[in-house]
Amino acid sequence: MKTKAVTLICALFSTSSALAASPNWDYIQGGYYIVNISDIDGLDPHGFGIGGAKSLGKNVFVRGSYSMTNDDIFDGDVDFDQGSAEVGYRYKMTGATDIYGTLAYQYAEISASGPSGNLTSDTDGFGANIGIRSMLTSKIDLEASAGFLRFDGDSEAIAMLAANYHFHPNVSVGLNFTNIADVGTLAALVRYSF
Repeated sequence: MKTKAVTLICALFSTSSALAASPNWDYIQGGYYIVNISDIDGLDPHGFGIGGAKSLGKNVFVRGSYSMTNDDIFDGDVDFDQGSAEVGYRYKMTGATDIYGTLAYQYAEISASGPSGNLTSDTDGFGANIGIRSMLTSKIDLEASAGFLRFDGDSEAIAMLAANYHFHPNVSVGLNFTNIADVGTLAALVRYSF
């Protein structure tokens, strides 16, 4: 009886793996972003952003994103823009799972306008990430990565978690959470894969 149960469980997992497609690295997406900047109480900019990825051959890919968010605080207006660009290399671990590494460029600009005038500050940096992306089932795409970015001579940790649900072969909805130092960004996204 135990042997039959183990065989049945193994068959279920291998069937779901066999049915799950390989992660698709060709897509565009857009959605709603909420940013939490832990160093500034009461500032939670929100707005919209876009992103995408494109395969360059079998293993190389590029991807990027840009978001524009804002918030009202202390009788003023605060705009917070973020952008990223990555070039990566992926390796197929299984038919449904890729591991990858990227070199990344990250940019952020915060600008405030209020009764006492305008102020703008920006920063950018380069870094590297390692990650894993897997089609858990034919409809659920999960991704996680971690790495570091170097801003103005300081290294900051970066971590990302993402989940997408494919309700159509080319269209999915998902959540993406990225944390860089004291800035956490949650995005609700609609993705079109091609």
